[in-house]
Formats: sequence, C-alpha cells, structure tokens
Amino acid sequence: MGTGDRDHGDAPGMGIFISTDNGLTWAPSNSGMGNTTVCRIIQHPTNSAIYLTATTNGIYRSTNGGNSWTRTFTADSKDICFHPANPNIVYIEANSNFYRSTDNGLTFSEITSGLTSGQRGAIAVTPANPNVVYFVQSDNSSGFKCVYRSADAG
Repeated sequence: MGTGDRDHGDAPGMGIFISTDNGLTWAPSNSGMGNTTVCRIIQHPTNSAIYLTATTNGIYRSTNGGNSWTRTFTADSKDICFHPANPNIVYIEANSNFYRSTDNGLTFSEITSGLTSGQRGAIAVTPANPNVVYFVQSDNSSGFKCVYRSADAG
C-alpha cells in the first residue's frame, strides 16, 4: 500500500507498507526508498516478485516482492503502467512528460514527438489493442489540456 496525497500534498507520504497476513497488520517496506509519497504501484504481469512504483521522488523497482527498492528514475512521477502484451515496456508520466522503458523499468527515454508540456499527465493502454496508448494532460491552471494517442506502443 502506498501512502501520501499524490496531487495536493495534504498528507505526507510514508512510503510503502506491506502486509503478510491478509491486511491484519502492516509494516513499512521502504528499504532503498525512504519516506515518500507513493502515487501508484504496479506488479509485473508475469513475475509476481517485481514491482514498480511511481513516487514524488521518482520511479522505484523491487525484484523481491517489495522488501527492498532501487530508484531507476529521479523525476517526480504520478503514473506508471506496463504494456499489456510486452511487460518489458513500461510507460511513466514524470513532470507531465511521457517516458517509455523497453527494459522492464531499468531505464527510461522521454518521448517528445508530437507532445507539448503541461501540468499533469496520466497514461492508459487499450487492453483490446495494447499498442494503443493514451496520454492525457492538464494545462498549467489544472484544467483539461489534451489527449494524445499513439498507435505504435508510444
């Protein structure tokens, strides 16, 4: 479970908490991460030991079920998702920009072709056609700006 208010900062983040007894008790699982606001956590679709999380301190990756974390990207990130058919491809939003990884979240490259800057971004991948990716941005006044669509996996 991730903690903190990802949009307004009203509640400070305390990192990730993990439960091993179906949610009866929770303990911090922040080794390598520290206390940070966690915006989204995703689990690898075919390897249950791999987790990626988008935080206000960047992207963190765990290969041991969330017991320890390594930062793989340093910019403030609010959204992250796997490509449904190819889990080596990971998409992130960071500082309202769109990035893609082709090595399971170890490194990321910014995708700038056709994109402009905005205030906040969110990502969605079409399950029926995993190569169709949407990136929604807000403008600098936190209002809706635009929807970008890629038909070639970003």
